[in-house]
Amino acid sequence: MNIKSALSIAALCSALALSGPVYAQTVINGVEVPEAELAAVQARCDELSTAESTEALGTTEEDDDGGEAEEEVTADTTPTATIDLETLTLEACIEAGLVSE
Repeated sequence: MNIKSALSIAALCSALALSGPVYAQTVINGVEVPEAELAAVQARCDELSTAESTEALGTTEEDDDGGEAEEEVTADTTPTATIDLETLTLEACIEAGLVSE
């Protein structure tokens, strides 16, 4: 094999290896998330994850009658064309790889 062939193979392998993430699409609840909506979906998933971890630590406030108040997740639920942010669950976010357990 000559040097030209070796360089061509190396260049081709590098190009293919680096182009993979460009074509990756995020799918959540069976729906492909458009790039324009990904930031809103990511923000909602982050809020769900934060609420879950806070709940797991037991850091909820008590309400006036001595019981524990339910923690409300207040996300920016601006409607997106494809994804209904209100129906997202933490499990769906984990499956899509947007947050870790």
